[in-house]
Amino acid sequence: DEGPQDKRVAHVGNVETGEDIVITGTLHTWSPDGTQVAYYAGPTLTIWMANTDGSNARQVTEGGLPVWSPDSKQLAFWGVHFEPVGKYDTRTSMTEIQVVDLASGTVRTLARKDDLLPPVDNSSQENETGSLAWSPDGSLLAVGIQRQKEAFLFVLSAETGTVRARESGTLF
Repeated sequence: DEGPQDKRVAHVGNVETGEDIVITGTLHTWSPDGTQVAYYAGPTLTIWMANTDGSNARQVTEGGLPVWSPDSKQLAFWGVHFEPVGKYDTRTSMTEIQVVDLASGTVRTLARKDDLLPPVDNSSQENETGSLAWSPDGSLLAVGIQRQKEAFLFVLSAETGTVRARESGTLF
């Protein structure tokens, strides 16, 4: 499989051979063990991965902002929800923190954004952004969400999704 038909590409130079390796997609992120790369490709929020030489490209799941676990066996990401808005358009929102086991392809939901954040009117949800980060031992996942001028930080168990800590504050 040569991967998705995407016009965006990354060029990776092999320093030993000088070979130029082309990997389709955008927003590439290297696995901690250095053997694979995850990236976006296609017209929707689709996460792909490939070997670092560009071979064995395969679609992993739909979602956004993938982050590798420290052991390179899982990807945490924002699960997407596609909502029809009119006859031809859809609105995409990232609503769940999910984890995919790369060996089995099993996707599990750790937490829903709506369960973590205090409720607000729908208009401000369009301005939310989020980030994810694993703890070095892979047992916790930090979730940062910014909504308008508020910032929220949650620390979740990477196994159960249980909130272990939470902080919030106002941005300047």
